[in-house]
Amino acid sequence: MVTGSINKSVGRYDEMRIGPAPHIGKMTLTILSTHSKAIQKLVKEQMRQEAEELGFNPYDDSGQEEFERRVMDLEQQSLDHPEIDWEVKYWELAGHR
Repeated sequence: MVTGSINKSVGRYDEMRIGPAPHIGKMTLTILSTHSKAIQKLVKEQMRQEAEELGFNPYDDSGQEEFERRVMDLEQQSLDHPEIDWEVKYWELAGHR
């Protein structure tokens, strides 16, 4: 799990509320790293686009859990590959709508 080393390096906890987004609702997750806000924005957009393409929310009540799982996966990728620019990835995704 990624929380131990990230939390110590940041030294604080913030909370970001994401939503309401069409078909997704509010999603909350603690900020874990300097990349967290960009990662959360990227995941929110991915899930929003998926729901828009399908015409319904495929996550229903499990949306928060899916959101958290995806964010934690990308947080781990940030530790493994600190050169990833999540803000650029978000704008690439958002630009392809």
